[in-house]
Amino acid sequence: MDAKSRKILRKVKKNIKRQDELFTVKCALIKYFRQKGYYFNVTEHLSSFMEDFTLNNIISAWAGYEVNIYEEEKYALCENDKMLFEQVYYSPDVSFEDATVTFLGEAYQLSLDSKERKENGIAYTPEDITEYMTDIIRSGVTIDTRLMDPACGGGYFLVGFYNCIMSLYYPLVIKDTIRQIHEKILTENIFGMDISPVACAISKITLALLHKDFFLCENIITTDSLTSTPEEFYGSFDRVVTNPPYVGVKNMQSEYKLHLKELYPDVFYDKADISYCFFELGRELLKKDGELVYVTSRYFAQSHFARGLRKMLLGSFTIKGIVDYYGVRPFSDIGIDPMIIHLRKGYTPQNRFDVVKLSDRSIRGEDILNRNTMDSNRIEVSQDELSEDGFTFLDSAQKDLISIIEDKCSVNLEDMMQLFQGIISGCDKAFVVSSANIFKNECIDECGVKWIKGKEIGEKINYYGQYLLYVTTDIRESDIKATIKHLEAYRPVLESRRECRTGSRRWFDLQWARNRDLFEQPKIVFPYKSASSKFVVDEQWHFFSADIYGMVPKEGYEEVDLHCLARLLSCPQYEDYFKSFAKKLGGELYEYYPNTVGKIRLPEVSVINTFHTQEDIDGYFGF
Repeated sequence: MDAKSRKILRKVKKNIKRQDELFTVKCALIKYFRQKGYYFNVTEHLSSFMEDFTLNNIISAWAGYEVNIYEEEKYALCENDKMLFEQVYYSPDVSFEDATVTFLGEAYQLSLDSKERKENGIAYTPEDITEYMTDIIRSGVTIDTRLMDPACGGGYFLVGFYNCIMSLYYPLVIKDTIRQIHEKILTENIFGMDISPVACAISKITLALLHKDFFLCENIITTDSLTSTPEEFYGSFDRVVTNPPYVGVKNMQSEYKLHLKELYPDVFYDKADISYCFFELGRELLKKDGELVYVTSRYFAQSHFARGLRKMLLGSFTIKGIVDYYGVRPFSDIGIDPMIIHLRKGYTPQNRFDVVKLSDRSIRGEDILNRNTMDSNRIEVSQDELSEDGFTFLDSAQKDLISIIEDKCSVNLEDMMQLFQGIISGCDKAFVVSSANIFKNECIDECGVKWIKGKEIGEKINYYGQYLLYVTTDIRESDIKATIKHLEAYRPVLESRRECRTGSRRWFDLQWARNRDLFEQPKIVFPYKSASSKFVVDEQWHFFSADIYGMVPKEGYEEVDLHCLARLLSCPQYEDYFKSFAKKLGGELYEYYPNTVGKIRLPEVSVINTFHTQEDIDGYFGF
């Protein structure tokens, strides 16, 4: 679909009077029928469409008989909506003459607002990714191959697979048998599931549009595939391909989370993502030696809560190949870095496979998957080198660096240092005040402590005169009268915090004050998310927010020189070393999470304390 068509459809969506989420889809479909011309005579049915603007009526006009493809209330267009329909139908700027049948799914995506897409984890799969994944599953396909998409959405992968099967019949097929082959493919080769009735209707129509004579694919069923897959589907498919919904645990209802934990206990627990369940479902849907191709968030490769998933993948599948969008975001409407992963059911010992690691942020659009880009970023990986602790795809230089460091080190950072998170106030605008405001000085005198956030950590700590009103449960109300007076303006917000509702905090207490002693001593601090390693010694007793972590020596390691340790952790070689196994976030960012930072290998304290310059570090490790 071209940019002008998208713009007009978005404008129509904003201005319709009736709450019809499929209004723009119907407008686009009727225009498509008119411009293609070979489906049916649209002009003869226009008045009928105006009186009954439902998908069933529109599709029935094409089929020549009554079709029930989607349940919705029959309604006639009001004058305003007729005018909007005509803006699409008659406008020369809206054109589907060169569109493929997947235009319908894109029109549906345009009809959804960003909040709805986010809540349901819906993401339009870019065409180049769809084509690439279709090319992957094409190998070894026969006219009897059966494919399932368990989260089929608008049917993009189903269409790609349809074209793959249809191509097997050419050039032997004669014109008179194309319809029979079309119906055979939709009956015997293609299957899909989706929790959304609308998505299933879109998929059915999209597949039907592949031939001028209407035929309905009955293999697209409306169901939650994670909880209600038909029994006969298990172990039935040669290929499973999908783009699972991007729904984090925070956006799921508690009852549904508990149900998934019961059904998928090995992969779905704590803060796991719903996509992890789709991997296990895919395994159960596949026949022996069947192949799975998913495009999903790459976070499962390093996430602490994906350990069970990684264990299952390594034990149940042979990895055939991976495209890792390492900092590149081809999905325009969601903030994730994806990964395309190709698996074959059944483990093969000593398996080796290619990983294409796309770390260049300048790569965009169609360039992402071209041959030159792929070849220049390709590395070979042994599956036996991967661990359930995390999937790291390393080139020879990275392996050499890890070997150099770990050969010279004897202890993990988490064994030497206690790592801790910053304070959660529950309402920063209430508890954080500035020394520049003379009216807040009395509050600062009562309970203020110096306060920093992650953005204030660079080569050193940049302190800008912010204070946290450090109110904890052991402070008497009578000792902080000025602070209480200041906090009164925020009382409704503060009282609504969970800890206040349960009675574990007074309304004016910090939500999570942490252990004060940890802050009031020399320590190393570092931001939770950063493009580079920023480990800085703090000797000014700064308190800090939850976007910062700190560390202090554990018992037995009190003699470590914090300045020498921070210098080592921040040096270029250790930054590259950490990034080789750290969790990659969007763009240039990495996650400096204690579970990962704690795995950094270090030499003995006596050695660390000699690192006064970069030359000292280079000399010890031989960098």
